Amino acid sequence: MRVRIGKDIYIRWAILTDGSALPLAGRDLVLEMHDPRGQTQVVNFEIDGNALTVYFPGVEQTKLGDYSFTLWENKGKPRQTVVDKLSAFSLVRYSTQEDLSQGDENVDILVDLGTSSLTTIA
Repeated sequence: MRVRIGKDIYIRWAILTDGSALPLAGRDLVLEMHDPRGQTQVVNFEIDGNALTVYFPGVEQTKLGDYSFTLWENKGKPRQTVVDKLSAFSLVRYSTQEDLSQGDENVDILVDLGTSSLTTIA
């Protein structure tokens, strides 16, 4: 999805664990966002069941291009696992370059990353 830089964005990412929609609350999770220049930052998120929600305010957006996410469980510890979402969305310079449908220009932007699966070691 292409979104004009400067607009507040909410990102939702559903996560399955070994193919099941298990709750994410209470688990040791780290979410990283990768910008178009390859810089990585750990981002805060909220949990709703098996989904993560991230808020990316327009005032913090500084780079045009593709953004990706990496979700770690037990990062740097035993039983570590990880999943990525490449090209989650792209920030563009002008409104005319957006993928938004007519009438969506003035509402909160929701980028739905679909569902990915973490695989754990039994």
